[in-house]
Amino acid sequence: MEQTFSSPAQNPGPQHMYGPSVDEEVMSVKAWLVTLVILMIPIVNLIMPLVWAFSSDGNYNRKYFSRAYLIWGVAWTAVVVIAMILIAGSLLSAMEILSQ
Repeated sequence: MEQTFSSPAQNPGPQHMYGPSVDEEVMSVKAWLVTLVILMIPIVNLIMPLVWAFSSDGNYNRKYFSRAYLIWGVAWTAVVVIAMILIAGSLLSAMEILSQ
């Protein structure tokens, strides 16, 4: 007998015969600590989030964290660039006013 569900919220999702796969397991504290230490290493912290975010395999928790990390980095880079442009413009106008 097949069950039917009226909404996606009631759908329990695919049932795995042997439990969740490695990709779907919750990351342990040790795995998160290793992830955060890797993100503290210069240059590596630019490459590994790209690898984790866009690889076809790997843990889903780390994949979505990496995507959020990259979005956050792009957003802050944009804020810093805009602030630098505004500050440079202000300084240039102040120098122009003072030189007159």
